[in-house]
Amino acid sequence: MLSIAKVIYKEKQYVEEREILIGKKVQQVEEHYNLIVDEVSDNRINQQTLWAKADNKELIEKLENLTMYQQVKLVVNVNFYEGKPSKIVVLDILTDETEAQTIEATFKRVEQEQQEARKKKEQE
Repeated sequence: MLSIAKVIYKEKQYVEEREILIGKKVQQVEEHYNLIVDEVSDNRINQQTLWAKADNKELIEKLENLTMYQQVKLVVNVNFYEGKPSKIVVLDILTDETEAQTIEATFKRVEQEQQEARKKKEQE
């Protein structure tokens, strides 16, 4: 589910590609960045860890220009597992002057990526 999240940026942490054991299966975790942010919900400040793909060069460049505790709006894709959010992937950062264009382009890009992934899965 695509959404816009208003958060306070704290930091980004690089995570190398690795394998982890979940249950009895070995899962491949791709190279990525963990974005540490604060969000306000129910009048409480909650720290969240979001996911940013390492190959999203435009996003990584924008993150380099952020300062700690800067308020930002993020376009995110919320992935669910068993009806609960399991991973929130940051797709882009919105700026006032380009907000509508960024949202439209990001949603189109994600929709295309999802269609390509479905086609690839069907071919396997």
